[in-house]
Amino acid sequence: MSARLSLCFVTREYPPETGYGGIGTYYQAVAQTLAQRGHTVVILSEALGAESYTVIEGVHVYRVRPRYSLSHLPFLWRFQSVWRGYRLAVAMMLRQIVVQHAVQLIESPELHAEPYLYSLFARLPLIVRLHTGTRLGIRFNPQPRTPRIWLNMHLENALLKYAKAISAPSHAVAEQSRRCGVRVAHYQVIPNGIDCQKFVPPKHEPDSLSLLFCGRLEYWKGADILCKALPALYAAFPSLQVYLAGADVQQPNGSWASDQLRLSVSSRYHAQLHFLDQVPHTKLVDHYQRATVVVVPSRWESFGLVAAEAMACGRAVVVSGAGGLAEVVENGISGLYFESENAQALAEAVLRLLSDATLRTRLGSAARQRTEAYYSIDRVCDQLEAFYESVIT
Repeated sequence: MSARLSLCFVTREYPPETGYGGIGTYYQAVAQTLAQRGHTVVILSEALGAESYTVIEGVHVYRVRPRYSLSHLPFLWRFQSVWRGYRLAVAMMLRQIVVQHAVQLIESPELHAEPYLYSLFARLPLIVRLHTGTRLGIRFNPQPRTPRIWLNMHLENALLKYAKAISAPSHAVAEQSRRCGVRVAHYQVIPNGIDCQKFVPPKHEPDSLSLLFCGRLEYWKGADILCKALPALYAAFPSLQVYLAGADVQQPNGSWASDQLRLSVSSRYHAQLHFLDQVPHTKLVDHYQRATVVVVPSRWESFGLVAAEAMACGRAVVVSGAGGLAEVVENGISGLYFESENAQALAEAVLRLLSDATLRTRLGSAARQRTEAYYSIDRVCDQLEAFYESVIT
């Protein structure tokens, strides 16, 4: 049994209030599992409404709002695009949390450099976990380089300078970060964890054929690549149902991504193209279990959480092999790859699975075994406990 630890995770993303994506999902799974093991686990996250303190599943959750808004001040309101005051709120609350809970270690994603101000003066060990920071993110999800973007990139690099240790869910995210100019020194790969007691194969295989895509409808998630592949899929399987589960995104021209994607597919198939918007993480298991094939056509993934969750559910997956996906899925063993951006190759891989139930079963079974062996939340937390102890000592 590992020694009792007192840990603080600083992350703006934490369900349910700010459960935006993979970062929040990761920290929720880790925090609850470590708390169940007897460790003191504190989450410092953002409040969308009033500031609060609650204990959820044994985890101490503090939510704070930005401090000292400039919006009402003459002239200084112009700097509101850069100054939100959130990092200051984090620093002020961390001073209280560290004392109150005898915190031994702080961990935070590099994204937004949330504990940067606190790290300037604190001597507490800091771990920075690479999840895809701003500098790497805009490479695969282009956006205007506003003053806030530039500031985030600078502070994220600076935060890594203060880190006593760096962890990453894959080698890919560390190496790509380095190529983008991020200061990544030595790092340890510890994958994201999956609750293999919750994400399980269905008792009965689905009767009808369907595809599932999970993720925000952002450029880097590749939903447009899937839509380009649909004509070939519908030609072979006219009754195929396609589900896209993920938050919609407004485009620079004011239109919504879901509308653009729908228009890219022939109107004769619109009734079979289902946009589910953002599905609560607790409901994703049902969608995985009902899917014949799960498609992850991302242009970039630091890990590939959707692929790993689908694999835990015994689903046959087709992935682009971009970033961490190539480390999670073994091509031809626990899933199939296609060349990133190649819609024809994606269609061919999906058609191969839709046409061969035996192959789907074999890949799905191997996928489940791989997830249990390498990505179960208990195995991941074993690695984290050892890692945290090595950083503290």
